[in-house]
Amino acid sequence: ARHPVIRSYVYVGDIINAVVGWLLQAKQETLIFDVSSSQMIEIGELAEQICRLTDRDSTAIVRDYDSSLPADRYVGEETVFEKLYRVPNKRGLLLEEQIRLTYNYMRLA
Repeated sequence: ARHPVIRSYVYVGDIINAVVGWLLQAKQETLIFDVSSSQMIEIGELAEQICRLTDRDSTAIVRDYDSSLPADRYVGEETVFEKLYRVPNKRGLLLEEQIRLTYNYMRLA
C-alpha cells in the first residue's frame, strides 16, 4: 500500500489461553471481543522486522510508500480480550517472539 497500514497481532497460543480462561470461569458470559494487542506495527515495518529476525535480505521489499497519506488503521480493542487471560497482568507474547515461533513452524512445514 502507498499509505501506512497499521495492525496489531496476537499469537495463536495467546488466543487459545484466553478462550480456555473464559471456559474455566465459574460463570461464562457471552462476550464479543476483538483479538487484539497493544503491540501495533506498520506493515512495511513488520516486513523489515521479519527480514531482520530471519536473516533475510530486505531489499526485496519494494514500496511506493507515502507516510503522509491517511493511515489504514485497524488494531482492534484489547480491553475485553485482556480480561480473558487467566494469569493476571499477562500481556501475551511479544511480536518479535511471535515472528520467531511462526517462522520456525513454517520452516518445518
